[in-house]
Amino acid sequence: MGKVLVAALVLSLTFSAQTHAEELVLTEAELCEMSSVNVPNHLEGCVSAKKTYMYCSAVTDETSDQYKFLYSGYCYTDPNGLIKYNNRYCIAIGTGYTKNIGDRVTLVLEDGSIVRCVVGALKAPVHTDSSNRYDVADGSVAEFIVDKKVFNSVKDGSGTVNFIDGMEGEIIKVVTL
Repeated sequence: MGKVLVAALVLSLTFSAQTHAEELVLTEAELCEMSSVNVPNHLEGCVSAKKTYMYCSAVTDETSDQYKFLYSGYCYTDPNGLIKYNNRYCIAIGTGYTKNIGDRVTLVLEDGSIVRCVVGALKAPVHTDSSNRYDVADGSVAEFIVDKKVFNSVKDGSGTVNFIDGMEGEIIKVVTL
């Protein structure tokens, strides 16, 4: 693709998060840095529609990048108990998508909607498939980090965050910025 085409290209993504919509316009520099990985929904063990959760309090190693990020003072809890950073959901994800805590990722769902996230923890390779893209125990791709006290007062018993508006459906792609 020529420089003129790249310079003229602006990617506009619309997402819905509960009761509001927001437009995300990416700069040329962000477009050049962006990469995407398809989710292996065709594999028997992958169940990307299952968006599991983990308690933030499970991250206890104060020397880890995960701990430093999640307890930096910049993360906060939304009304549903999900931990957020800069208006993005904090998630744990396999290293087949990214290897860096703090990376911005966007989950593209089967209906074309997106869920804006940031990597708050990395799933250990021992817990993921050989491509490190989904959890071998439950098939999930993204594990949302939650505040135990707040989340436990609103959760539905499914073991997922799928009951929250905008979380329904399979994840078909993970875009890393």
